[in-house]
Amino acid sequence: MSGPRRPDDPRALLREGPMGAAQVLAIGLCILINMMDGFDILASGFSGPAISRAWGLTPTQLGLLFSSGLAGMTLGALFLSPLADVRGRRRLVLGGLVLIGAGMFASAAAGSLGPLLAARAVTGAGVGAVMATLNTVVAEYASDRRRDLAVCLQACGFPLGGALGGFGVYLIADLSWRWVYVAGGAVAVLLAPAVLAWLPESYDFLIAVRPPRALERVNRLSRRLGLPVLAALPDPAAGEDGAAADGAPERASARATALICASFFLLMFTFYFLTNWTPKLLTDYGFSTRLGVSGAAFMNLGGVAGDLVFAALTLRWPAARLGPLFLGGAFAAVAVVALSPLTLPRVLPLAFAIGFLLFGAMASLYAVAPAVFPARRRVSGTGLALGVGRIGAAAGPYVGGLVIGLAWPRSQYLLALAAPLLLCAATLLALRPPVPGRPPAGAGLRPPS
Repeated sequence: MSGPRRPDDPRALLREGPMGAAQVLAIGLCILINMMDGFDILASGFSGPAISRAWGLTPTQLGLLFSSGLAGMTLGALFLSPLADVRGRRRLVLGGLVLIGAGMFASAAAGSLGPLLAARAVTGAGVGAVMATLNTVVAEYASDRRRDLAVCLQACGFPLGGALGGFGVYLIADLSWRWVYVAGGAVAVLLAPAVLAWLPESYDFLIAVRPPRALERVNRLSRRLGLPVLAALPDPAAGEDGAAADGAPERASARATALICASFFLLMFTFYFLTNWTPKLLTDYGFSTRLGVSGAAFMNLGGVAGDLVFAALTLRWPAARLGPLFLGGAFAAVAVVALSPLTLPRVLPLAFAIGFLLFGAMASLYAVAPAVFPARRRVSGTGLALGVGRIGAAAGPYVGGLVIGLAWPRSQYLLALAAPLLLCAATLLALRPPVPGRPPAGAGLRPPS
């Protein structure tokens, strides 16, 4: 449980007090930006069948297209997101949006596979950098009591962006696939001014890193949030338990870091195989292109519902313990698809169920990750976990393309590519406190009522 309030430390006041309008607005903006991640990931899946037909791509080439953006996300998460711990969360989000917009517009203009792969990688780099930062900003601006809920709601932006993008593609199915990327670039451009206006820098960064004019910036932020101004900056270590779990360590243990990285890798391997390949697989099974896109959209609608339900459940149970239940359920749902006839009445309900469980499981990892790392390294640590996860995300669609190209039966390749979900459940269950006597990661993020 958090210690007593420290009137000279705005981090403590922010954590222990009620959520104010500025906090809610900042978190809401992060949810909107996270929708770009969902839209971008699904953009390749939505446009993949049309590009494959237009350019005569093989399954392996299509898998490479799906993986190019994910490879860029890996680089962005590993090498760009740490800049948020040096230059600031807000600057990194702005820079990431610039990369996303540029990559989207370049994708729309690409005339062959090579330039499209490069453009998708640039877009992915922006998304990978932004994702790790947004997760940290939400964790740092939420109160202790609402942190799991806020992080899970932020994760909800991903499937919501995918679902809205899917229905948008359905409406413009008769137009060129290039309009998918034009729309994505336009949204990124529109979000940048909103970040300048409504996304403040975090107390944790300003107090821990102490950039130029740190005290002035802290007091300006405090006036905006209705908190007392300070005569001097508080001790950075005094509030180190801030946005992570209560009593977060000065440095994450190697064991906890390895487990959270492995969890992200395993889940994202299967997650991104399913989200990218669903439209193509459904069209290969004889369904129409519109139904293939609808299957992906319903998977994302299920993800919205899954994230919302998961967020509500975290008010009673810790995210780290709910996650394995959702992971086991997701494997079971994929097994139903693998082992039963895929008929028209089953397609959309099964897509909804898989999305519900997969996205709920992903929300559990996003809620747990900030609890593992201290403020000075929180974005870097989260970026490391997401970067390792993005390696799995890039590998999943590509390995899926190779296996499908080998003409494996549907039951075999779906079960094989879903098996990492069970391994992820095991690693999440094994996640223990990084320091003896501390609560499990993700389990102590809010005081009891």
